[in-house]
Amino acid sequence: MHSGQGHEIAAVLKRALIELVLMLKKRRFAQTERPRTRSSRGEGRYIPAEVRRAVFKRDGGRCTFVDDSGERCHETGLLEFDHTVPFARGGRATVEGMRLLCDRHNQFEAERAFGKGFMQEKRQARAKSA
Repeated sequence: MHSGQGHEIAAVLKRALIELVLMLKKRRFAQTERPRTRSSRGEGRYIPAEVRRAVFKRDGGRCTFVDDSGERCHETGLLEFDHTVPFARGGRATVEGMRLLCDRHNQFEAERAFGKGFMQEKRQARAKSA
């Protein structure tokens, strides 16, 4: 075994992980070097790519939850798009109507909007069907 092979494998793995992160960001947050321009009315559950890009940029790729003391969440992983007005209550998929929340704070906001018991039932039903 050559002494440099371990470093080559590490470099290949590092590059592969970088590419994977870029691919996932492109898919999840619609990040691309040449975005297409389209207009959307933000109706339905689908969040248009231009909205996902704009919200990700506006929110700095970070959870926007702010606690009672004014501290903003530092989470940059496990981010989800959240309707500021819940979709079930007429929220729209527009830049103004969306925000980034980490999974924990998204669940917290859902419990605030719909009640803890209701959300626990939804989670249990989802777990049974999976």
